[in-house]
Amino acid sequence: MSLRHPAIASRVRVLTGPYGPGSLASGPTRAAVLPPGATGFTLLEVLVALLVLSVGTLGCVALQLNALQATHSAYQRSLASLIAADAGERLWQGLADGRIDTAWLADWRQRRNCETGEGHVCLPELEVTVEGSGGSRLITVSWAEARFDDAADGRSQLEYVIELLPERLP
Repeated sequence: MSLRHPAIASRVRVLTGPYGPGSLASGPTRAAVLPPGATGFTLLEVLVALLVLSVGTLGCVALQLNALQATHSAYQRSLASLIAADAGERLWQGLADGRIDTAWLADWRQRRNCETGEGHVCLPELEVTVEGSGGSRLITVSWAEARFDDAADGRSQLEYVIELLPERLP
């Protein structure tokens, strides 16, 4: 003799069937549907995964910052190299006229000043010096650079040596 009502017994069969609409029901039927050993993530596992992901993301951000600093430093060094090469060419031009002078240097520095805002490329607090005698000249380009640790006293410097032809020297 069964104590269950026939209407309830048929409903239970539908809920506990392996592929029926109630196969994801909670309770004892759920263990029959999931494969053995299958469990969900715990909150601790999720937090550890988020911690690992955030540390990796911070590492990528630090690499990006270093890349931007290196790019900016390379840009400024390229500008300094172009400025030094321009000064060297002006020395060669003066040599073609039979004289070596640096009278153009003051006006030339003024035109490359970042404060004028004429839309040209410039370096902050640019200083250019030309030293030497005979056929060798040392062109030193320095500029303000307070953002990087490798700059001594907040200034970066590039030295450019040019050898003028001795047969053309005045």
